[in-house]
Amino acid sequence: MKKTFLLSISILLIASQFLSNGYAQDYTQWSLPVGATARLGKGKINNIVFSSDGTKFAVATSIGIWIYSADSGKELSLLAGHEVEVMSTVFSPDGHTLISVDSNGESRRWNAATGEQLSILTEGNDIVEKVILSADGAKLVTVNLDSKFRIWNLNNIEDEPILVDDTEQSVNNIEISHDAKIIAATKIPYHSHSGRHIENFRLQVWNTVTQQMLFKLYGEEPRINTLKFSADGKTLITADHNGEIKFWTVDTGANWFTIKENKKVIRTLAFMPHKKLLATADIDNTIRFWEISHDEGQPLQSQVFKGLEENISTMIFSPDEKTLLTSTQNGTIQGWDIETGSQHFKIIGHVGEIFHLAISENGKTLTTANLLASRWLTDDTYLQHWDISTNNMLSTDFLEFEGVETITPDCKNVIIKDKDGKFEMLDIETKNTLFTITEEEKDALSGKFVFSLDGKTAASGKDYVIHLWQITDSSHASKPWKTLEGHTKWIKVLAFSPDEKMLASGENKIIHLWNLESGEILFSFTPQLNTVEAIAFSPDGKTLAGGSREAIYLWNTATGKEISVCIPERITTSMTLVFSPDSKTLVSTCGARVLKFADREVMMPSGGWITATASTDDGGIFQLWDSRTGELLSTHAGHTNRVKAFAFSEDGKTLATGSWDGTILLWDWEEISQIGRK
Repeated sequence: MKKTFLLSISILLIASQFLSNGYAQDYTQWSLPVGATARLGKGKINNIVFSSDGTKFAVATSIGIWIYSADSGKELSLLAGHEVEVMSTVFSPDGHTLISVDSNGESRRWNAATGEQLSILTEGNDIVEKVILSADGAKLVTVNLDSKFRIWNLNNIEDEPILVDDTEQSVNNIEISHDAKIIAATKIPYHSHSGRHIENFRLQVWNTVTQQMLFKLYGEEPRINTLKFSADGKTLITADHNGEIKFWTVDTGANWFTIKENKKVIRTLAFMPHKKLLATADIDNTIRFWEISHDEGQPLQSQVFKGLEENISTMIFSPDEKTLLTSTQNGTIQGWDIETGSQHFKIIGHVGEIFHLAISENGKTLTTANLLASRWLTDDTYLQHWDISTNNMLSTDFLEFEGVETITPDCKNVIIKDKDGKFEMLDIETKNTLFTITEEEKDALSGKFVFSLDGKTAASGKDYVIHLWQITDSSHASKPWKTLEGHTKWIKVLAFSPDEKMLASGENKIIHLWNLESGEILFSFTPQLNTVEAIAFSPDGKTLAGGSREAIYLWNTATGKEISVCIPERITTSMTLVFSPDSKTLVSTCGARVLKFADREVMMPSGGWITATASTDDGGIFQLWDSRTGELLSTHAGHTNRVKAFAFSEDGKTLATGSWDGTILLWDWEEISQIGRK
């Protein structure tokens, strides 16, 4: 697998050394990049596996591999070396080594006792979409953009991969038998817009040795939510959206056992081979245990864990079959005694993608808006609150809404969108609704909703019109007090000046600077950009920055004249901007790199050809620019996915970066801002 190497930032490499609880540091200090003082959050959970002796378990996450004690749930180490998120990990049968694979298909071997990285087995590939390791760590399966299965022999990496040709539908989920001889994949329904007919399948099962399909399930419904192989690889267990659990003979495709009694949507399942016990977690947060036999009669439901607080996304039994590990959508890992149902331990800190970030006025509390750590048929989000003086998580607020649109600058309120499409301002502490954008008025609002620094005024853009909202009087807050018209395209970005006297708004290729008192356009900027993706005012209000994937422009807000242009080293897929408190430095994110392919190089399952895609490599870097000259000062790596939010502490000593890798990095601003300055 050919590796695409990106920026080489030698002084900012992420440390990959082994750290344990025996050190004086807590886990927020482990494997930090140069200039960072702490990492809050442990990343999104992708899979969990026990060591063969059952004394510890490994969690593959978006930032690396966490090793925990199976007795106490204490953090033992963080293996951080992959440049992108780790999708799967397994211990070797003897427990001496650990194999991991990331989202680009790069696999590594680690010393399980010391955490030392022993070797890179396969190099990454930017067109890999799905990856999975066999339970013995000997085989790696990748699914590329062409939807072909490639099976790699990790014991002899010089071997060419076995290629299983499947170009009919894209893969949704994939499972592999212990010996890697059988692959089962759920499929994404194909709906042609060109008139080309493809017969849809819910499930396909392949023999990787003969490269032949063993059996398949036709149609789109009921959708299969989860699937597992038995330890001997002879049986495949599936759970569909109708709540039916089916046992299939792999060789023949015969359905020899079905559980229909539950009638609940199953989120995940786990099978205990020696006791023939199946555990299922349903949509009502209930775990049920079923005694399985080859008899045609109904299975015996032996035990039920009810009233669990959170939605379970992953389950795994310990090797001695006495403990059940569960992970939830909001990132909690729990260890359960199977016989008694009592909880051994609870681990918190694994969080999903961060897309909003704010630091309170006293500089002690940091609030983030996150997606769930393991999303499953839901768009719900939640808020997390951290004490950044101690690096401890204070609390979590789960929100049953489509999303958080923004957090007010004082960290006291959020704008949320509920499932009916209405927008509300919510008091974070009391959970009271301060005002609602009603059904009739919601069309005046879009997802681009920004606050002034004092939190008393908000602006929103819908189609070509900007609406201004006064938040001081809740009785009038549900109707805009002023509208600004002048755009001819969809409004994409908005920003208030620090003194709340100006508003900047951007559409595809134009930025308007408005006088809010008169409602008139002061200046119109037409930078040579494909699309304006971000704008920001300097704290002194003298400079406006606007950027996209090609460049960042800076203008003087008093004269409208261009000051300088910052040219990133590569085209990126997204942009976020913020100025330093002294207005001397502009901070920008790089998103992910855009990769272009030669004509007819990569073919889609539908028959079309891919011309470009987004690489996740180096998506977590951000850059510092001199706001007067446009000179690039320094580039900083630390996240494994794109940075989506910035926030400075009130004293200006700390920069917080929130990433789609589910973590917040706190940076020593004095240290990183001096890099590159003359």
